[in-house]
Amino acid sequence: MAKKKVSTEEVTPEVIEEVAEETVTEKPKPQKATSKKAKADDKEATQEETEQVAEEPLTIDEEIIKKATGRKKGSEKVEAASKRKKSELYRSEHVFTEFGDEEIETDSTKLREDYLNLVESSKVGRILTGKITGYHYAGERLKSTVLAEVDFGNSTFQVMIPSYLLFDYPIDKYIEPNKIWEIEKEVGRRIGSEVRFIAVNVNEKEKTALGDRLAANSRVSYEQYVKTLRDGAPRIVNGNIVQGQVISVMGRGVLIDCLGIDVFVKKEELSWQFVGNAKDFCQVGQSLNVRIDKIEGYTTERYGNKYKMLAAEGSVRKATPDTREEMYKRFHLGGIYAVEVSYRDTPGVYCVLPGGYSILCAPPDEGETPVKGAMRKVRITNKIDDELKIFGVFVDRTNN
Repeated sequence: MAKKKVSTEEVTPEVIEEVAEETVTEKPKPQKATSKKAKADDKEATQEETEQVAEEPLTIDEEIIKKATGRKKGSEKVEAASKRKKSELYRSEHVFTEFGDEEIETDSTKLREDYLNLVESSKVGRILTGKITGYHYAGERLKSTVLAEVDFGNSTFQVMIPSYLLFDYPIDKYIEPNKIWEIEKEVGRRIGSEVRFIAVNVNEKEKTALGDRLAANSRVSYEQYVKTLRDGAPRIVNGNIVQGQVISVMGRGVLIDCLGIDVFVKKEELSWQFVGNAKDFCQVGQSLNVRIDKIEGYTTERYGNKYKMLAAEGSVRKATPDTREEMYKRFHLGGIYAVEVSYRDTPGVYCVLPGGYSILCAPPDEGETPVKGAMRKVRITNKIDDELKIFGVFVDRTNN
């Protein structure tokens, strides 16, 4: 309806009332009340936006910790690739035969096999095995996490185990560069050793995975040393002999994986004969029988995750018969024997008699001191029956 034009001269009380009635506007429609759920969603969305703005980007070490040890929201165990990427990764090929077509093994089928095994491990805790082939730092050297690289399955995925999930050590005491160097050396010593692990993060697109050896060892050690059988006792108890695998060798001893327990065996406990350097006795990957004693349980923690572990003492020599007394009788005072030089120490030169028996010889008066591996001749000058020890001197003057 068109508004009635009124001049200033024509304004009267009646006209004012008439215009007011014509210019009345419609009342706004009442808004529906916001539901409690909508309010809660809005509040949560606002909080998330605020957190995203306030949250600083994670460092590479923090990202690895989140993926490897996270059990909360935001730390997915499996990062699946897109459908398009999957089609690129798993292209299958068929070969036609007289009886039909068969899918042949290709890089794609090997990749899929490894992926499915890793996913199963991450979801149900299946224990996988591989071999440590090397290591690298996640970021800057001596200032970030050391990652052991594991050759697994068909070698299609790069499987890595952070050092703090590879073996147990107090993390807070090994954060300085000089301490991280010690961790690096230990990881390096384990190159070539077999390792069991449970996948804790799998990235299908990048073909990478993170593993947890502590979790795998915790499970295996429980099954072997804690879980009771029908007779009410565990499968392995103190005094039993276990076949272990050497995973690290140092001069002073070796570390042996004894079915889920990392047992350090001093060089004095490796043999009934003298061992000057454990590196001369065994190597990584070798199997050794170990007598297990003093099994004890303890709990360790990794960024909020607790692991029930076992520790024990072990001896290789006690797992083998002591034949020293029988062999001792074979060597006669004053006799001359061929020996192999094995180790030089302050007391003299340790050599090995036929059959592997140790003899300690004084350094020769003339010529150079024999080096390790040299073949020489010695005369037995003394025998201590109570200690089953033999001493001698070099009788040849052959230089090395």
